Amino acid sequence: MNLSFEGGVAIESRNKQGSHHAYDKFNLIFNRLAITIADFDMCNPATHAARLGFVVSAMTFCFLHGQSSAIDINMLSDGSWVAIPDGAGPFPGVLYSHGGFGANPGGDLEKTAMRLAESGFIGYAKKRSDTSFPLDDSLDDILDGKDELLDLQQVDSTRLALVGFSRGGLLSLRVAQLYPEQFKIAVLMAPAPGKIFSDGSTTMDQYLMADNMALLNNTSQFLVMVANNDVDATVDHVAIADNAYDKLLEYHIGADWHKFADYQDPDSQCPSTDPVGHCMFQSQDSGGQALMEKDGYYWNHVIAHLNANLSYISGDFDSDGDIDGDDFLIWQAAFPTFSNATAGDGDGDGDVDGDDFLLWQRYFPFPSSMAMIPEPHSLLLLMGLGAICLQANRRQRAV
Repeated sequence: MNLSFEGGVAIESRNKQGSHHAYDKFNLIFNRLAITIADFDMCNPATHAARLGFVVSAMTFCFLHGQSSAIDINMLSDGSWVAIPDGAGPFPGVLYSHGGFGANPGGDLEKTAMRLAESGFIGYAKKRSDTSFPLDDSLDDILDGKDELLDLQQVDSTRLALVGFSRGGLLSLRVAQLYPEQFKIAVLMAPAPGKIFSDGSTTMDQYLMADNMALLNNTSQFLVMVANNDVDATVDHVAIADNAYDKLLEYHIGADWHKFADYQDPDSQCPSTDPVGHCMFQSQDSGGQALMEKDGYYWNHVIAHLNANLSYISGDFDSDGDIDGDDFLIWQAAFPTFSNATAGDGDGDGDVDGDDFLLWQRYFPFPSSMAMIPEPHSLLLLMGLGAICLQANRRQRAV
């Protein structure tokens, strides 16, 4: 059964048992409203008055106005980017591997590292050498990135994940096979076939053979994603991703699969060498979408997968495995705390402030299957958020 929604929402999703599920329609509507109203001044009472229909959703975005989570982000001498959340750590580490090769990597290394750090992970986006065209050279570069990530003082070496796009997705699978005890969590975004041999088989086919799949940790959890129109006369990334997912299930590896609706390229900036759908995982500058401007497309799936499997759920203040109104009440009761916080401190920096609310808001509700039409007590919670929002606005004006 295919489930089709416009606007980049998954048209087909399967869990690790291979069953299908539809995305909650209210969650879809809420996400679209959130993206629309995020362009306005959320803490401006006049904005709320002018858009009463959006007021409940707008209240949850008030702290987004004029601030973002504090992170430390740097570009390294080789073009790699590393971003570290604010706080003492240790933090889970995520190694991002871009697509393409040469001087024009596929994907946005800077924004990917930054968004990972804003979600509570150390984001290490490894830039491969411009000369590493052969797959073996590209793999060596990624393994160097693994070592560089592990050298960071703030990283929790027991909580590591791989995120890879295109060639980076193919090689992320290989890294998970070579280092199964270190990397049990992986996200493969439109993985590439790799080298095509004389018999028509590919590098991906080799990686999916029994002896290589047996290398994976049997507690591994993969997320495989692709756009429905990531197909042209030379490559079928949909078939490659589907086959990788099926092989993971065949060898009893936990996996989730998301095939998204056709990705459109309104500015015609997608490289002519790629199917248009392949550009869904690029940055806005390269013809795709900015990670947070249209995060309903795929980025929230990435973060949800990392949160669920690295035992680090930003905003889960009561540590019960979900993000709901109870977590908001814990934050509200502790806000503001200026030091030595014992509850409501989602980013681990010792205080309870708007940044911790942002962590709760970004993933509420988690998991997404919790989304539903708000009940009266939930509306009261959101009304409370509105009061906080207005109070924060008054304080800002008074300064």
